[in-house]
Amino acid sequence: MAARLGLTVHTVSKALRGLPGMSESTRRDIWQAARELGYRTKAQAAGLSAEQIPWVGAGKPRRFAMVMAGEGPFLQPAGGGARPAAA
Repeated sequence: MAARLGLTVHTVSKALRGLPGMSESTRRDIWQAARELGYRTKAQAAGLSAEQIPWVGAGKPRRFAMVMAGEGPFLQPAGGGARPAAA
C-alpha cells in the first residue's frame, strides 16, 4: 500500500494506527486505499472472528434502520414516566 501511494511504510503504519505526524489529506488517502484493498487491523480481524461476523470488503456502504411495531417499553418517553392511558 505504501508503494502504491508513494509513501513510506512508517507513514502508512502511523496513519492506520491513528498516530499524528501527517496531513489529514494524507491520512484520508491512506484510509481510502485501505478500504479499497480490504485492509483490516488486527483488532478488527480478531473482533470479526470472535463474533463470527463475515467480513464485507470494499463496496457500497450500507445503512440500516430499526423498525419497531406497536407499543413497548423501548418507546417510553424520556424521564421514565409511564404513558397516560388512552381515553
